[in-house]
Amino acid sequence: MKNKKDVFIMGTRPEIIKMAPIILKIDQSERIILHTGQHKELAEEAFKTFGISPDIELDLMTENQDVMLFVSKCLESISNLQLTADDISRIWVQGDTATAFAGALTGKFLKIPVVHVEAGLRTYDMLNPWPEEMFRTEIDNISDILLAPTETSKRNLKNISSEKI
Repeated sequence: MKNKKDVFIMGTRPEIIKMAPIILKIDQSERIILHTGQHKELAEEAFKTFGISPDIELDLMTENQDVMLFVSKCLESISNLQLTADDISRIWVQGDTATAFAGALTGKFLKIPVVHVEAGLRTYDMLNPWPEEMFRTEIDNISDILLAPTETSKRNLKNISSEKI
């Protein structure tokens, strides 16, 4: 039987910083680090700091790129990798970025469980910050496992099944 892998989908420096401790706990042969290139220059430094590097580098960001186009490019590029539930045990995303949103959608479309690190953060103003508040609420709704960093964040997930939190 083939070992399934955990896929960590990241694109920004903060995502790398917050996911690195989890990544480092998982054997390299049991994980795939996918970097979308959302903040490529800052990400390179963060990867070096933690002694990890992406297994897949998509390099999708262009100057002044519209967020909707970036999300669609992420979905298309990740789809082209032909990830399947037979190969992947979980998709991990962090926070409220376009990359995290695309990663969560990918998991849901492929019926692969999605883990959201830093779930439950809220401003309760869908337009502030935009589009991050929309991303974080939708990622929480899509995800199968929600890792809330605080009790307040956990309470913010009150309309989501407690089995996911």
